[in-house]
Amino acid sequence: MGSGNEWSREPSDDDPGSDGKGPGSDSDGGRRTTDPDDDDRTADRNGGDDRTDNDRTDNDRTDNDRTDDDRAIDRDRDDAMPTGGTETQETHSESGPKHRDSPAGRPSQAPETTAAAERGRERDRGRERGLSRSTGGQDRESIREFLTAKEGPAVWIRDVVVSVLIVLAIGALLFAVSGVWPPMVAVESGSMDPNMQKGDLIVVTEPGRLAPAAATNDVGVVPAAVGEREGYRSFGAPGSVIVYTFPGRIGSPIIHRTMFHVDAGENWVDRADDRYLSADTCSAVQNCPAPHSGFITKGDNNGRYDQASGIAPPVKPEWITGVARVRLPYLGWIRLVATGQSTMDEAIESVTSGTLGWKGTFGVPGTPGALAIAGSTAIGSAAVAGTASVVRRRRR
Repeated sequence: MGSGNEWSREPSDDDPGSDGKGPGSDSDGGRRTTDPDDDDRTADRNGGDDRTDNDRTDNDRTDNDRTDDDRAIDRDRDDAMPTGGTETQETHSESGPKHRDSPAGRPSQAPETTAAAERGRERDRGRERGLSRSTGGQDRESIREFLTAKEGPAVWIRDVVVSVLIVLAIGALLFAVSGVWPPMVAVESGSMDPNMQKGDLIVVTEPGRLAPAAATNDVGVVPAAVGEREGYRSFGAPGSVIVYTFPGRIGSPIIHRTMFHVDAGENWVDRADDRYLSADTCSAVQNCPAPHSGFITKGDNNGRYDQASGIAPPVKPEWITGVARVRLPYLGWIRLVATGQSTMDEAIESVTSGTLGWKGTFGVPGTPGALAIAGSTAIGSAAVAGTASVVRRRRR
């Protein structure tokens, strides 16, 4: 026993370290003093070993345990390599297991790398959207300048485009109403004067469409004899005006008025007006007796029936291609001049000497009305180019 607070103990035979084999002694049996700091250092070493084991366990995940983010990072890294992509990818594939065996094998900042790649893609999409908006804005500005131009080639081009669009719209509307194409025909002669004149444009409908109540046949035609009795008139006289052709005819269709209907083998001279016959007996008149049933026709300005003069046999219903409905004065001249059937001088003389059916400009007789000229130009500038010409043969 020592003095003060100091004390010591002599080893005894019962002491586990007295034989030199216990934890408190050296191998040579010498005495060793226990240091409290040793316990702390041992705990630190054990704790460090535990953390290292945890890190290594996290790094040693197999491919099945790797997340989608890990694989996306690998793909982004491979795609980002500018050159040697194939060789680098193979090297990465071969060294993959080695990298996974060490903590250095995994990217140090995987979430940050994925976020950076996503931000880059978002910037690219933003630039594309900005470019699209910029291009759209430039297109709208170009269209606005084209529509508001007051001089230069844009004005001429714009007027042509607008005229063509108007004509197409009118043509489509007329086709929808008439049911036949072309819905207009240009008159080539004066056989229907004064009710239709050379250079007029006639709007027609398909046979049977918009038929009047007086029509008693499938083609919606009212002969003049029936029109007088029923009070039906068209283009200044009783009866329907039809456009027709027949097999073997060479040339444009004919537009004339229907006078009456005959049956096959009928002696129709007995019902005809003697003023429009070339003879008094059936045997002396062409197409009498009637070779087949059909309509007897005549031009309003002609002196004979078409059948009596040999222009056409009685018109069968299936030969009728249209029924005249509306007259547009002078618009047919555009086609007649364009196809060489008339001269420009003739067209100008006809237009300037007429009144287009109105009182003329400011009520002055003999001049076309301003509204009529504007409407005629808009409708006929290009539409007439697609219409059929109609010949009206004049025979006295």
